[in-house]
Amino acid sequence: MGLLLNDLVAKWALGALLVSTLGGILVAGLWPFHAPLNQVTWLENGNGIRFGDNSTILSSGQLNMNLLPGEDACSLEILMEPSSIEETNTFLAFYSPGSPIQFAMHQYLDDLGLVRKVAPQQPVTILIPNVFHLNQPVFITITSNNRQSVYINGVPTGSTSALHLSRQDLSGQLVVANSPRQNESWGGRLRGIAVYHQSLTAAQIVKHYDNWMKEGKPALSGDEGISALFTFDEHKGNVVHNKAAPEFNLYIPQRYTLLDPIVLNRPWNEFGLYWGYWKNVLINIAGFVPLGFFCYAYLLLALKIRRRALLISTVFGTVVSLTIEILQAFLPTRDSGMTDLFTNTLGTYLGALLCQNRFVQDVFTKVLDTFSGAFAALTSRMSADQT
Repeated sequence: MGLLLNDLVAKWALGALLVSTLGGILVAGLWPFHAPLNQVTWLENGNGIRFGDNSTILSSGQLNMNLLPGEDACSLEILMEPSSIEETNTFLAFYSPGSPIQFAMHQYLDDLGLVRKVAPQQPVTILIPNVFHLNQPVFITITSNNRQSVYINGVPTGSTSALHLSRQDLSGQLVVANSPRQNESWGGRLRGIAVYHQSLTAAQIVKHYDNWMKEGKPALSGDEGISALFTFDEHKGNVVHNKAAPEFNLYIPQRYTLLDPIVLNRPWNEFGLYWGYWKNVLINIAGFVPLGFFCYAYLLLALKIRRRALLISTVFGTVVSLTIEILQAFLPTRDSGMTDLFTNTLGTYLGALLCQNRFVQDVFTKVLDTFSGAFAALTSRMSADQT
């Protein structure tokens, strides 16, 4: 490899390889470099809103159900229609920064997931199977008074006390069709949301289901304790009005946004025993192997740094990865996590380690030598032609 140290063409080629590799990683990690337009549109026929790939709706303030007097009971209704049953996303969540209690509703393929997080306890998840069907509306009702009952299209699925659902769970800022902190955008049609500060009876739930399906809103008798009612009958604009309390409306941001994005999510929060997780791990390792390889080669050949070249290359990869992960927190379509930081660093280290191998060095040297010779011959021929 010593012959190449004085070869300017080889040094230039190494630098170009390193810079192009770095550029490719930055593009892959930070694309699309900005928040895309919010893909929320009003339905052409009937009341409702359609959510695309990157879409969300946020409330203009906080719903303070936990401050209301009386028995700690609550209910929630939502009329929705998923556009896919092959994805796992969040379609409704209540979020209040600093609150120890957070509640969210998820679509896990065709299953309904109810998740209640109480810091520092482990989240409690209730899974109800076979709830969602492609392009078919589903009316979900959750009512709580010591025990929680879940109804699908007016039919009870059972009751449980595991969630310990309370008014505080249905308090805070409302996030629709996405998670408050991560990119979990839900796609489909939403036709109605209602929140009550009382529990609903089985008869009321069946009556509400019939009215939502026929009239697009519940027929309220006045004793349900309605706190928020969104029927999505505006058909235009960026505000969804609350028919029960005008100070708590929903608005449609112009661009896709996260309410409170996570910066460097902890590895144990990202870990999962499924193929998608391990696929991303392998991609992140492999993606940084070329960076470590070309960085080590450039240090060794162009800068004549032999000692600590492995350490410098690895640290360089860590700095690049850390920069990407921090910037990803400002891009709502990307997730900022420490798992990627570790896997990218490992990939850089493996790439630099590969370049240490004598056989790999010899092969790489021959390739560079061939390229340098061809480039020099081409340059000489062009000079001769000009003269």
